[in-house]
Amino acid sequence: MPLIPDLVIGLTLHSVIACASVEGVIGALRLRTPATRIALRDLALVLPLTFVPVAVWLAPWRASDDFLARALFVSQRFDRIAIGDVPFRQAVWLACAAVGAVILLRDLRVRFGVPHVRRDGTDCPAASHPDVVATRSTVARLASALGITPPQVQVVCSERPLMHLHGLWHRSLQISTATLANLPDAQREAAIAHELAHLVNRDLRRSALVLAVRLALIASPLVHLMARRQHQEVEWRADDVAAHATGRPVALARALVASGKAASGDYLGLLGQGRLEALERRCQRLADAELHVREPHRLPLWLTAIGLLVTMSLVS
Repeated sequence: MPLIPDLVIGLTLHSVIACASVEGVIGALRLRTPATRIALRDLALVLPLTFVPVAVWLAPWRASDDFLARALFVSQRFDRIAIGDVPFRQAVWLACAAVGAVILLRDLRVRFGVPHVRRDGTDCPAASHPDVVATRSTVARLASALGITPPQVQVVCSERPLMHLHGLWHRSLQISTATLANLPDAQREAAIAHELAHLVNRDLRRSALVLAVRLALIASPLVHLMARRQHQEVEWRADDVAAHATGRPVALARALVASGKAASGDYLGLLGQGRLEALERRCQRLADAELHVREPHRLPLWLTAIGLLVTMSLVS
């Protein structure tokens, strides 16, 4: 029995094909709407995980010599080469899996290592404090405008700035006392709208799904690179929804600048990966009112899906 099953290698190969094809489509069509790019990349991440097992189950003839002789690409031929005692495909898979694990662990550390701010003895305002009341009112008003149930607001008594939405099922918005004290009303409203936009777009659950896909396709380097781009696109889409809901894109850009200046390096949880160039691009989009709140275009999505299914059906 091989160390790495053919099904796992097939999943990785088809994911590389799907990711490369989708990035080519996005570049060739110059798609500008974040929602469309997100939908296409979601397709590339999920389609191989459904196509390959179904093809193995419903089309066992794909393993026949007849099919392999006519296939567009047959990866099994590379197993004639061995690295030591390990067949070529399995050796490459193991090497790519090691690289993928390093990338994934680094992303997990960056993504989940910052937002947890503990109480540090700072005096916590009472629930009747004007800033707390105003913040809860803003959350309720924006949630109503966006058509969602408002999350629970938790005030964290800390001098470190924080605004972070978390929870897959029981959603809560954590806001530190430093954020309440230091962000002007307009910037605070824009930042809250950004966090609520993640609820509108179901980004928390989607992020958990993407993480599961990355674990399943750990050896596909393009999956990890695409997931990183996806994260940035998700932040752009949340920026667009927030700016449209508040009518204050510049206020959100200023909140992002405050994020970049914070000593924690990821103030408010708004920065995503916290890259300076990503911050500059996001602020430039907001300053130029380069906003896209439309639903994804379906035609490129369907045509890409059909093309991927045809291509993957000819690869083994």
